[in-house]
Amino acid sequence: MLIAKKELILPAKLETAARLMFSNPDYIAFGNSVSIARRCQVSTSTLSRLAPRLGFRSFKEMQNCFRKDILDRKGSGNGLTKQRLDCQSLKLRFTSP
Repeated sequence: MLIAKKELILPAKLETAARLMFSNPDYIAFGNSVSIARRCQVSTSTLSRLAPRLGFRSFKEMQNCFRKDILDRKGSGNGLTKQRLDCQSLKLRFTSP
């Protein structure tokens, strides 16, 4: 799946979780759904609802994308940085600052 441009308006809890996930991709890539939900201050079902809103079939598929991005950057010598994840050309623009 390739998304050239996509703007999302997410409900508050989904947006909060998405912001935290994209600012901490290493935690999302290697954490379990319970610890990730706790860190994002949402339920695991909220994470499951977020994944399809971002274009993934499941939470696991989304997590694998985060994992692949981090491992690819580590392999290229960039290390585990907190760069904005650009997974499968997914672009997000949040409605609030």
